[in-house]
Amino acid sequence: MINLFRRGTWGICILAAVASYPAGSARGEAPKRVLSASFPEKPSDVTRALTDNPDAIDPQELLRDALRNYRENVRDYSCLFVKREFFKGRHKPKQAIKVLYREEPLSILMTWVDNPQKIRRALYVKGQTRDKNGVECAVVEPQGAIARLFAPKVNIPIHGKRARKAGQHTMDQFGFRSILERVIAVNELADSRGELEIEYAGEGSIDGRPTHKIVRRLPYANNRDDYTDGKLILHIDKEWLVPVAVYNFSDQQGTRFLGSYELLKVEFNQQFDSSYFTMSSR
Repeated sequence: MINLFRRGTWGICILAAVASYPAGSARGEAPKRVLSASFPEKPSDVTRALTDNPDAIDPQELLRDALRNYRENVRDYSCLFVKREFFKGRHKPKQAIKVLYREEPLSILMTWVDNPQKIRRALYVKGQTRDKNGVECAVVEPQGAIARLFAPKVNIPIHGKRARKAGQHTMDQFGFRSILERVIAVNELADSRGELEIEYAGEGSIDGRPTHKIVRRLPYANNRDDYTDGKLILHIDKEWLVPVAVYNFSDQQGTRFLGSYELLKVEFNQQFDSSYFTMSSR
């Protein structure tokens, strides 16, 4: 039996991921350590409830628990980010992107490995690059040798028009923490209006790993910007308690596709320092 919560009492996402570089840097390769099933060391009541009685779990509490766990345990990670979107009236091709991510300072390096379109690599380090007007920028390396010959690197305002043309989310909205914060915020807004319909839908699987599956439905419309979708399917990795897949639809039945975002081959806490977040070749 699945619990369905139509909540009305109180008030997405990009994903992302980048893979680790090959060994051979001057300082040596960063250690690769995947967080184990033991984290958090003291599981919360919510996490224990999933084992004891999964039918009784409140999905919003699970999301909050996952966010607390992330903030307490994760400093950096690498992954393969696979996304597909319906954007600006057309289906964009599936893209695979290697991602390196660090929390402090927020640092994201993306390297396109499948269907790069116009971008080969993109780098964002909070506070590091600004344009002549003082606006924060991502540094982009164009795809194609000829394009790089004329403009090897281009600074693009992180929230500017060019950045927003690339997809549903801007680069600084990528990552596990951003996904959780965005989903929780939208849930709280919908809940405050009595419009939130959310369910814990049991166990799923992403990249061969078991997940907790959450399904949310909202009164979404294309002309409103307060809700991100009509139906959301979210997979939380059971061991790591991070969102490894998000699927969005514009209708509550899930027939009109908006986007899919998967973070695969994740490795946590590799001790990335600033030397990893540059556009220089390794």
